[in-house]
This record gives sequence, C-alpha cells and structure tokens, in this order.
Amino acid sequence: MNDVALKVVDPLPAPTYSVISYSSSELPKNYEGYLFSHWLNNQRYKNPTFKSMPEHLNKEFYAQYHIFIEKLLAKPDSLTKLAVASDDHDIVYGFSVSREDVLDYIYVGRDFRRSGIGTSLMPPKVSIFTNITTIAIDIWQNNPKYKHLVFNNKI
Repeated sequence: MNDVALKVVDPLPAPTYSVISYSSSELPKNYEGYLFSHWLNNQRYKNPTFKSMPEHLNKEFYAQYHIFIEKLLAKPDSLTKLAVASDDHDIVYGFSVSREDVLDYIYVGRDFRRSGIGTSLMPPKVSIFTNITTIAIDIWQNNPKYKHLVFNNKI
C-alpha cells in the first residue's frame, strides 16, 4: 500500500472588499465582461430550465439572453453593485443588479461565498427576485432570512 501524505490547507481568509455602485446604464466597460459572462453562464448551466436545454441551442440562448440582460441594465432605476477588492477595484468578487425592492441578479464567486459579500450586495428592502438558479433556490428555501421573497420573472 502506498502512503500518501496529505497537506492540510487553511481556508482562504475573508477578502477585504468594498461595495461600489453604478446606475446600471453607466456601468464602466471594464466590468461588463465579468457581469455578462457570469450572469449568462450561470443562467445557462445553473437555471433549472435552461440547463436541460440541448447544447446545439447555446448560440441562440446566449444571443437572446444577452439582449434580456441589456434591457434590464437599461432600465432607468437599475442599479449595479460590485464587491471589489479594497486595494484593487479591478478584482471583482461579485455583483448584483436591482431596482428598488426587486433583485434581478446576484452573483458571488465560488471562493468568496459565505463571507458576507452576498448580503452586502442585496437591495435593502428586497421583496422580489426575477432570475433563479439552483443556488438561489437553495438559499430561498433554506435561509429563513429570505423566505419572504417572491419569485416573479414577469417584471
């Protein structure tokens, strides 16, 4: 039998971050790629409906959903919040897009979840969310803090 030495690795420390906000229509171009790639890919592969869609429809999905996101960002009351490294705003840990009490999307990078970033990106009085992923379903069903939220993708 081979002896394998295992190395114990400490978890990553919680990142030091700042939350910066922009009217979504004025989001600086350098953040658009991060926002679109994570939002699109998470909807494609983590949304219960879209993940069952055949791969040959990917091109159409990405084209149409990109337009959908653009329309949300163009709404006059749309706000984008970014969690960025405190000492380098080019390092993004997550983002949210919201309108008053409506959360259109929230994303936190896998390595930074459960560090408070998601909570800091939430609108203060959110009552509705409009996009869903398997992670969102789990949080919605299992976290008492968010059970009051209503899913409504017609907004």
